[in-house]
Amino acid sequence: MKGASTCEKLFLRKEALEAIVIDLVQKRLKALLSGEAQALLRQLIDDENAANADHPRREMSTVRTRLGEIDRKADVLLEGLSPETRGFIDTKLRDLAVEKRALEQRMSELEALPYQSIDVEAILQHGKEALGSLPRLMESGGSLEERKEFVQSLVERIVVKPEEGRLEVYMKNSRPRCSRNREFCLSVW
Repeated sequence: MKGASTCEKLFLRKEALEAIVIDLVQKRLKALLSGEAQALLRQLIDDENAANADHPRREMSTVRTRLGEIDRKADVLLEGLSPETRGFIDTKLRDLAVEKRALEQRMSELEALPYQSIDVEAILQHGKEALGSLPRLMESGGSLEERKEFVQSLVERIVVKPEEGRLEVYMKNSRPRCSRNREFCLSVW
């Protein structure tokens, strides 16, 4: 990045370096999909399902609540029925009956609507399966710039230490891991 005056030239086979980095990215993503990120992803999808304005179940809940309120109002009105209040109560009961029929009709319509919420398990399973073919996807998917952006979103930097025969890969949001941990730093020659 800073030119030949600052950086020593070192020639490595591109394929070997890419394979190592992709393998580490794959391991990192698998760990994320199996750990805390899995719970976070579940919560985000549940929130999306609940917030979906087109979700008929949400409106159905509102309709059910209103139907319950109508029944309670009718009960209160019937308890106060007397010869003096009969005309007033009859009018209110008719209004409530009209509203109740309309709400019951809407409930029937909502129950008939097709709606499929986002399937969390299917997304997680598909994501894990896709990780199995990450090297192939990286070769064929998207433009070179998009692939670079993807790797750069996970990899902070790569340090080559030729005198030690080591490659250190620093993943974002993690401390450097070296060969002592056998996770992210590898001997490549």
